[in-house]
Amino acid sequence: MPNDDTAPTKQLLYLSTLGLIGKSISIVLAALISRQFGPWGIGSFNITISLLAFFGMLGRFGLGTSFIFYASKPFAETDLTFVFQLYTRCLKIIFILGAIISTFFFLFTDPLTQLFFKHPNEKKIIKLIAWIFLANLLHLFNYCVLKALNAVYSAFLLETLLIPLATLCLCLTHLQVQQTLDFYTLLLYFTGSITLLALLSTILIVKKIQSKIPAKTLMPKQLIPRSFRHMLIDLLSYLGFVSSSLLWVLYLDNHAIGLIGACSTIFGFITIFISSMNCISYRQYAESFNAKKYQTLYKQVKKNSFLLRAFLLPISTLIFLFPEITLSLFGPEFLQAKVCLQFFCAALFVLIWNSQFSSLLLMTGHEKDMLHITLWTSLLSIFLNLTIIKIGTVEIATLIFCAGIIIHSIWSMLLAHKRLNLDSYNDLNFT
Repeated sequence: MPNDDTAPTKQLLYLSTLGLIGKSISIVLAALISRQFGPWGIGSFNITISLLAFFGMLGRFGLGTSFIFYASKPFAETDLTFVFQLYTRCLKIIFILGAIISTFFFLFTDPLTQLFFKHPNEKKIIKLIAWIFLANLLHLFNYCVLKALNAVYSAFLLETLLIPLATLCLCLTHLQVQQTLDFYTLLLYFTGSITLLALLSTILIVKKIQSKIPAKTLMPKQLIPRSFRHMLIDLLSYLGFVSSSLLWVLYLDNHAIGLIGACSTIFGFITIFISSMNCISYRQYAESFNAKKYQTLYKQVKKNSFLLRAFLLPISTLIFLFPEITLSLFGPEFLQAKVCLQFFCAALFVLIWNSQFSSLLLMTGHEKDMLHITLWTSLLSIFLNLTIIKIGTVEIATLIFCAGIIIHSIWSMLLAHKRLNLDSYNDLNFT
């Protein structure tokens, strides 16, 4: 990571710009799908992505985050063979788990089709997911590896921009030539883009870390337990979000869900800045912590937190004060969601202030604390949804969802102070 003080600012700007462009391309792709196939197409495409994401967490086994932690050890910069062996060890575990999950898809094609797509003719979608599952796992893992190797631009480019761009270009080219596009062909282009970029990122990584010098360091004994905890954190976060979405479907009508969806889209655009900062900070924090440079670590957290506030607090404040202006972009019928959008902004204020503490706990060996935080906030969110959402108002549903974000964020901040003794650094206190 570059040492000059402007480096994080420049990186945040570049990565956020890439993220916004990628998000915009994804919206264009979604518009193309909706025009070609209607609501069914958007729904089926989102289900496909959700299946790849959920089972991808199982197959990836949290190894990506663990790789960042171990590849940031001081000896890793000179012992490239250790990094290469760590990479290949992780790949072996991922491919074994991926093969098991792919086999599961093949063996249970019919029930999975009935469960997720409701029509037997769509079983070839499940089979396609099974075929490309390993490539998707490789792509997701390589994204974390590139971050660990300081190739943050390559990582973000491959993850957020190139896959939707490649899929969109292939679909548009197909429409120019044949005038029509069926849904299965669309998925073939999407999965082909993932496979190609997974192979490209693998070649890039191998060239960067391949070494003929014998490794000086043994493989870490805590690789599997640490990775398992990271996987549980990812799964619990995902399940907490999914449970909210499922209960919205049960207790709210489509109109209300659409209002929340518009607000969450705005929320997603703003949090691109936080994702961009995490892409930078994971390696930073792990490197400083492993080198026992605690003063540097606290300065990094302070600076990164300040940058996020400087970028996002003005935007969030304007949206909170004038929600009608932002919601009018979706249409006049969405103006009634202004209270929901203000709830999202309130959650965003807390998240902006404390977002770096979650990254700090994960990258300083305190993933057990993050696991407890994520478990209890997910359970609390599910409990509140089951007991309160029955009132059936869109504002209550949004309030419960945002309360989970706020509690998770504040709890992470408090535990980071306790575990890392941040309060002893009064001159660097950033809360």
